[in-house]
Amino acid sequence: MVDNATTLAPAIDGTVSGTKLDGVFSMDEYMAKFNAEKAARETATGVPQKPGKASKVVPQPGQGPVAVGARTSKYTVALHEKYQALGLPPPSFDYRGSSDYGWTGTISFPGLDAPELQGIKDEKVYSGKQAVKEALSERALPILNQLVEAGVVKKMDAGTRARSSKYRVALHDKHQKLGLPQPFFEHTGSTEQGWTATISFPGIEAFKAKTLKNTAPTKSKQEATEAVSKVAFELIEDAEREGIFASSAKAKGTAQMQAQEKKEPGPNYTGQLLEFQRAVSGAQPTYHDYQVGGTLFACQVSIDSSDSTPPQLFGSLDSHFTSKKAAHQEAARHAVEHFKAIGTWPTDSLDAGGIKKRKKGAATEALTSASTTPSLSGSYPQQVQSLAHTLSLGTPEWRFSPNPLDRDFHTVACYFAGGGQHAGPIGEVRNVFGKKKAKEECARLTLDYLKEVRAARTRFAEEILRDVGGSGQVVSAAVGREVEGEKEVVEARIGKGGVSDEEMDVDVDDDVEFEDAVESLDTAGT
Repeated sequence: MVDNATTLAPAIDGTVSGTKLDGVFSMDEYMAKFNAEKAARETATGVPQKPGKASKVVPQPGQGPVAVGARTSKYTVALHEKYQALGLPPPSFDYRGSSDYGWTGTISFPGLDAPELQGIKDEKVYSGKQAVKEALSERALPILNQLVEAGVVKKMDAGTRARSSKYRVALHDKHQKLGLPQPFFEHTGSTEQGWTATISFPGIEAFKAKTLKNTAPTKSKQEATEAVSKVAFELIEDAEREGIFASSAKAKGTAQMQAQEKKEPGPNYTGQLLEFQRAVSGAQPTYHDYQVGGTLFACQVSIDSSDSTPPQLFGSLDSHFTSKKAAHQEAARHAVEHFKAIGTWPTDSLDAGGIKKRKKGAATEALTSASTTPSLSGSYPQQVQSLAHTLSLGTPEWRFSPNPLDRDFHTVACYFAGGGQHAGPIGEVRNVFGKKKAKEECARLTLDYLKEVRAARTRFAEEILRDVGGSGQVVSAAVGREVEGEKEVVEARIGKGGVSDEEMDVDVDDDVEFEDAVESLDTAGT
């Protein structure tokens, strides 16, 4: 450390006065020495040097377009087209490095008996993986072409590919025929050391603790799967001959019966149960799905009680089906039979499905506006659209949002653009199975809301008429005009359980209304 201030005082000519001290370096000299030592250490240890920033081009403002690099996939595409034309499995790229120090890699062709195509390397360091892939493809493509010309690598036709999966396909078909859950495969190994496949049988009691493994490593996962599938197929055939799967065959008969019923129209128990719960103002059923093995499903349905008692649960987890929809039907059937057994199910319900529900008569004093208001008919969405037009709310908008965990369940609400106090959301329902069912349920609640809006406006108009006098046309015109504060009145009445048919003075109809719940079971399953 220099403590003499005059020693390094600058001279008049810009040089440092005095004699240079031993062990004292300028910053430039120190950094040059440090960088040289670091480069020597990294070269000796094989650590790749971080790409320098000196070559990076920085465009200046107003300079115009400046070339900063080129990028191509010429050889990557050519190699892809080549191995696809030959019917070969795609190659495996192995990348090593980082964004700071650059990337290198290797390419191999699993499943090919050609050492020349395994572990092809490129020692050059690249700035990105795409550049490495292009360089490796450029190296591998001529080698592959040479091996094809020499006859070492041959085109794999459809017959060869089929034969390579012969036992895997046969094992899959055998499991389906016997009604058994599909086996589970697990692979271990690498391209260099070879692959080993292990197969287990979840859901099969006879093979609960049994696992099979191919004896020798293979060149690819596909070959390992085929080898262990052959052993498993022979095991399943021996067990079938010994009658081990007799109970499973009986269970398969039940599944076949369900598949046969699925082809023909029949009672839609899920629809019947939903309409029954609506008729008695009960809670909407909740279906709990379970997956058995890889392809089968079971279901239980729960219905919340009106009091503090636990929910009622129907269905059995021992009944397995090939689709969630069929499992829902079976669970709903148990619930329907329960309500029939305790005598709460309507005696005049239809065998084909549907709950017959009679509307109560309206009050004897009908409003004058009833004659001028069009009667509502059709589906719930159609009735909502008609009534919304009468109330001058515009066309309803149904906004859906599927459940992120199961996209078969939907949340939907109704909105009216420019609807003022009634812009929405209205009639929101959450996690309803099926998009159509969700919309119908939302439309039903929205219709109840709009009916109460119409009733509130009508009552307000009648009060005005009693004070100032007027004709029935005034009442009819008032239905289409918004009244300040009507939203709070409507929500208060809906919150108390909604408006009843006796309180409504429109839609007078003494005929029996049927809400059909028939739904063809040959539609696509969930």
